[in-house]
Amino acid sequence: MGTSRLGGLLDQRDEDWRDTLFYWHGKVSWVGGERKQMSWRGTWLSSVAQIQPTAAEFGSSFNHFELNFELPEGSGREVLQGRWELGVFCGVGGELRGHYLMEPPDGAGYRRAYRDDKHELRFDRGLEHHPHLGPFVLCAARGVNEFGRFVALGHARRARGTGSLDDAVELTLARRYVRDDDSRWHWHLDQLLASVPPNPLHATRAAPWEHALPCRLPCDVIAEANHHAQFLATFQPPKPPPKNEYEAMMQRKRPRS
Repeated sequence: MGTSRLGGLLDQRDEDWRDTLFYWHGKVSWVGGERKQMSWRGTWLSSVAQIQPTAAEFGSSFNHFELNFELPEGSGREVLQGRWELGVFCGVGGELRGHYLMEPPDGAGYRRAYRDDKHELRFDRGLEHHPHLGPFVLCAARGVNEFGRFVALGHARRARGTGSLDDAVELTLARRYVRDDDSRWHWHLDQLLASVPPNPLHATRAAPWEHALPCRLPCDVIAEANHHAQFLATFQPPKPPPKNEYEAMMQRKRPRS
């Protein structure tokens, strides 16, 4: 996967912008075709809170997106036969392609379409159950665009009040932009899924952004501190030239009369 251009345009800003989570929420529907494509369409919102925005807030957002991904042969056949269940997505992985609308970072002009240079998605291998949400499957993603590198965690679940195959599944991902040296960038997406604790304290696995998507990993912070301490321990400031060499140098610089 490539690196972000210019190290990420937002790297030139204050580090606090990485405190922001970008929540992407929408319905997944069957597009079909030879590639057995699924379409994920919805809206996204940014928030410094680790609490998912409400349905009303997503509904009032003008930040629309449409991303597509392909199902493997077996899963696509199940959808075609009418077996439209969450289990179709278990273990599925692939690339997301599409666009999203956003105002330019400098605030100049109207919303325009942006595309990620690379965006990978991976669903967990098994279903889980939440007492209120019902069955769900964890998912993870990572990608890169002109703003920097990002990782994401979320879930897919059955949409409520849907009786047809279209828009029967809701997919929610919380995106976190990370530094170029973030360890998670080098993880396989299965590792990112495995980073969600099995029994998070005072939280639920259905909302992994609340406890498994920090700005930085403790191991990265410690590694950076150790590297800085090692640099200070080995740093040798340049020594001034000996007195006689210094005087000879100054003598050469004096104008001759």
